[in-house]
Amino acid sequence: MLITKYMGKETYGEFTIIYSIVILVATSTFAFIKQGMLRFYIHSDNIKKNKGIKLEFYNLVIAFYILAQVPLIAFTYFFKGLEFSLLSSLLLFFNINYMFAFTVYQLEKKSKKVFILEFLVYFSLLILLLVISFLMKNNQSTNIIYLLSIYAISFSTVYFINKDLLSYLYKCSYNLKSLIQSPLFKKISFYSFGMVSWISISYLLNIADRYIVSLFYSIEIVGEYTSIYDLIFKMVSFISIPVLYASHPYILQNWEKGKIKKSLELINGAIKLEIVIFTIFIFLLYFTNEYFFQFFLGLKPISFHLVFSIALGSFLWQISLLVHKVLELSKNIKFMVISLSIALITNIILNLLLVPSMGYSASIFITPFSILIYIVLVLYKSNKITVELNKEINE
Repeated sequence: MLITKYMGKETYGEFTIIYSIVILVATSTFAFIKQGMLRFYIHSDNIKKNKGIKLEFYNLVIAFYILAQVPLIAFTYFFKGLEFSLLSSLLLFFNINYMFAFTVYQLEKKSKKVFILEFLVYFSLLILLLVISFLMKNNQSTNIIYLLSIYAISFSTVYFINKDLLSYLYKCSYNLKSLIQSPLFKKISFYSFGMVSWISISYLLNIADRYIVSLFYSIEIVGEYTSIYDLIFKMVSFISIPVLYASHPYILQNWEKGKIKKSLELINGAIKLEIVIFTIFIFLLYFTNEYFFQFFLGLKPISFHLVFSIALGSFLWQISLLVHKVLELSKNIKFMVISLSIALITNIILNLLLVPSMGYSASIFITPFSILIYIVLVLYKSNKITVELNKEINE
């Protein structure tokens, strides 16, 4: 919001293209390790043993970071140049360290540490953005350099919270061949690959349109579109994600006990609750739409049907995370990946066909349609699995 309002739509448009690539690479690489940590990391009272296990996983973090340099630097160097490539690489490094520390704290159930880490990173980011927004009036390229530096500095504050990261960095092995051939890597590869594919495709589904818009329109248009989309998406996620997080443990617990019907009831209940929350959100947005985007982004009032379509796409995405629970719990990840790939390909094709003539308003309508395809495919498969499981239980 601050970037768009005080630095302009062009700056935000160009920055979000670079930043989205960094986050895509970070998410794709670290997701692989995170899934392994969720499955194989067991916290114990033995501090020395814990540090040894964390160091093993951190070795993989560094290995994937090194491997990720090739695509990341190649893209950012082609797009902007060497200075931007180096800053993007630095931002990626601090971001994956932040995600590693965050995951460790979650697994060790250190909620206080999670809060402090989140607060420090995003509070420092807010303060630095405020300073830059009000004091710096430079050209667009200089502003993007400042923004990349600010984000890197904010994520680097993880070292103030988790001081073990420096010792891991010093002790870890940089022999990529031995790391990739390690027993830990082989153990988590089979388990993690499917979910990593799904996570990467899901992120692409939510950012692909902005790159297609940039092919046909100015960076200012991209900035306007992405600032509107990101603001609404994050607001819908903020009000919806607590329902998913709160319901997941109970859904999982009942599923593992063979109480399939109870799990489905919990999923349906969570979906109904999200529908109620979304309806209230849309109702409030309808009456505040006239000055909402002007206040937060410095933009002129936007047609409500466009705002509603963005919100609907964001809401459908949150609903899909509940709808595919049956596939996730039955470990049918392959079908999830295939279904999401179909949705992504549909999204890209329709954007390429319609954006040149209709502008970014086409992308706004295409996104919920693409996600709806995923939901329909997942529902079809989930119903088949549920019927089969109920037959097995009844027998």
